[in-house]
Amino acid sequence: MIVAEVLDSTDLSREDVEPLGEHVDFERLHELLAGDSEADTLTFTVEEIEVTVSADGSVTVSP
Repeated sequence: MIVAEVLDSTDLSREDVEPLGEHVDFERLHELLAGDSEADTLTFTVEEIEVTVSADGSVTVSP
């Protein structure tokens, strides 16, 4: 889902993007999506692209 949004919003190919675990703390992401986080969003960078995941599961990509 996250990588797909990055690819759809940029001209990067799948080969250009390192594994997501290189960019985001999966534990924090899981807590956010499970509703166990005090935060409403989690923002991180993927290949110099800012990615924000919201607690509702929506993904925003800001190239």
